[in-house]
Parts: sequence; C-alpha cells; structure tokens
Amino acid sequence: MDTDAARQITTLQSRLFSVALGAALLLASQLYGADTAEKQSLTLDGAKMAIAAAVSEARGKNAPGAAIAVVDEGGNLIAVERLDNTFAAGAQISIGKARTAVMFKRPTKFFEEVINKGRTAMTTLNDFTPLQGGIPIVVDGQIIGAVGVSGAASAQQDEELAIAGANALAGSAALRASYHLYQGWGGFLGNLAMGVLFAALFLRWRRTWPFVIAHFLLDLGAGLGYIAFRDRLPGF
Repeated sequence: MDTDAARQITTLQSRLFSVALGAALLLASQLYGADTAEKQSLTLDGAKMAIAAAVSEARGKNAPGAAIAVVDEGGNLIAVERLDNTFAAGAQISIGKARTAVMFKRPTKFFEEVINKGRTAMTTLNDFTPLQGGIPIVVDGQIIGAVGVSGAASAQQDEELAIAGANALAGSAALRASYHLYQGWGGFLGNLAMGVLFAALFLRWRRTWPFVIAHFLLDLGAGLGYIAFRDRLPGF
C-alpha cells in the first residue's frame, strides 16, 4: 500500500471516529440531561394565532358560532374569543374542553367515547369536560397547551376548528426544517417530514425515548455517509 493510500485510510478512520464520538456525546447529553431540557411555552401571541386560525376555519365552514379558548400547559387560560351568535355558555365550555385536553394530554373526544361505552364513573372527576372539541397543542414533540371550541354547528365541527387552531402552532416543524436549507431542498424536506412524523408518533406513543434514539441514528448515519461518499456525489 503506498503512502497516499495509507494516509487517506487513516484520515477516514479519524473522521469516522470523530463523528461517532460526537454523536455519542450528543446522545448522552440528551439522555442524561433530561432534567435540564429546554421547554417550550405558549405565549399570548401564540394563543392569538391559534384563535385566529380557528376563527378563519369557522368562517370557511360557515359555522353558526363558536367560542374558542386557549390554555397553557398547566391549564391556565391565556385567551378566549366568542363569535357572534354563540350561546352564552359556550365560552365556559370551551375553556373546560381546553383544560381537559391539556391536563390529560389527549383530545377530549377520547373521553366522550370512553364514557359513551359505559365508563360513566369518569364524569365524577372535578374540572373535567369530556366533550368533543378539545385538542392539545404540540410543538416540537412537547404539549404546550390546548385549544377548546364550543358552539359550532356540531361536536365534529367543534373539533375541526380546534384542530385548525392547534395546527397553526405546529408550523414550527417547517421553521425548524428551514434551518437545514444550507443542505439544499433535500435537507429541508427530509427534516420537515421527520418533524411531522415525530409529532404524529408522539401523539400516539407519548414517549420521547424512541425519537432521541432515532435522531441519534439518523445523525450518525448522515455523518458517516457524508464522510464515505462526499467525493463521489455532486455538490459536496
């Protein structure tokens, strides 16, 4: 083996080790630094954005009325808006739906269905509104609040408006993906898809460990692939 070939192999091995070590340290920091993890919080501007999206959806669907409430992760009311012609109790019901969704970390439709199937004992819980129309707000895999809607044309429409409001803040996946535009459109679209997929799976599993491990493996694979094939691919 000539000197240049030996030097290239040594350099490649060094880079592979550096990437693997960096990825391992990143994983360790995510696993063992959970007690100091950064938390997202819902602001008044964010709550207004959610309400505006729900109002727009209501008008688009010609809803006869709607009361829209937004609470933070602790169930504390941030903002509420009642459209014209909404019945008087709508505001209080929408707040109850939002609080139930965030405190139990599930859409309120789930509890309505459970009670309808016979588990009526749940109705004795305090500060509990098991009526369809409450949706948690999820940003970057964290539940930061919830939207509750009451007074639309039907329970189904209540939920549709609440989903529109909650999804207005889920656009952070697109913003986070934009950080990867330096990698080209492939990097942007890949990270956007990953953000949407991870958010959907979190809503189902309620676990963060699979995403930490998956992100570690993706970063490791991307780093090793870049080192191994960058000289063979255009644009690197």
